[in-house]
Amino acid sequence: MDQVNNPRHYLMGNIEAIDYMKDNMSKEAYHGYLEGCCKKYLHRHAYKGNQLTDLKKARWYLDRLILELEAQPKIKPTPGTVAYQEHE
Repeated sequence: MDQVNNPRHYLMGNIEAIDYMKDNMSKEAYHGYLEGCCKKYLHRHAYKGNQLTDLKKARWYLDRLILELEAQPKIKPTPGTVAYQEHE
């Protein structure tokens, strides 16, 4: 069993836990959840037995957040904002 991509305890029931979270949160809340999970695994990897497992879990959540953001429609930055200045 792959403890990073498909841990057995996340597959109980009819829907995987990550899909349940996405279905029951706003887009912003879900993105925050993914970011928080990534930070959690990055923070504690050095204090646990298998550092690589936690780092791979952090990468999994980061990759998922990147896919979510890439799937969003591109919005033109508003004039007068920092994002607009960086966009120019």
